[in-house]
Amino acid sequence: MCKKKSTISKQINIISKRNRNHELYFHIVYEWEDCLGNLLNIPVKSEGILTVLTNKACKQLHFPVTHTFDLLTTNITKKIFRFDLTARQNNNVYNNNKYISCIIDYYLREDQYDEFLKAYNRNALVLISSREVYEYLVSHNCPLPIEHFPLSIPEYYWQDSYFKKEYDLVMCGRQNPVLERYSDMVVQLAMELAENLISYVS
Repeated sequence: MCKKKSTISKQINIISKRNRNHELYFHIVYEWEDCLGNLLNIPVKSEGILTVLTNKACKQLHFPVTHTFDLLTTNITKKIFRFDLTARQNNNVYNNNKYISCIIDYYLREDQYDEFLKAYNRNALVLISSREVYEYLVSHNCPLPIEHFPLSIPEYYWQDSYFKKEYDLVMCGRQNPVLERYSDMVVQLAMELAENLISYVS
């Protein structure tokens, strides 16, 4: 197992947006990156500013290019694993045979299918988190090298101990402080109602 991890770590880097995207809904993505990095002994590196600026310029100029590697962040001999929050529709710097793209959400229309193919046709591998989407692409004879890659909340959120309870409230991924505060209020209110009911009955 250790030898396998060592071999994989020499072949792949995980590239992350965590140094520039601090939105709450991306936190679960960064947790997945950390889980993969720890499990496979793969380094997680922040995406280089050269890549970001190059991609931005190409989008503005509508100029499709393949990626010129940022040597400050990525070993040029390695494949690059990255998460795509949604399926790309434009041919940009990430459409390169060095990239392994994992698509989290795919909700493109039928008429956007060809644009999707053009946006990923140079990737070494395209991973699809949704089984339904994966089967949809297979049924359309998708020419891309696709594989199903299911995602869930990280294992460290699960506990070995179980408690007898009637309801579960699970919030993960896109955390919302306001929703969490209201949830605490509902729990407190329920406890007070239960105490009042017990007092009334007794």
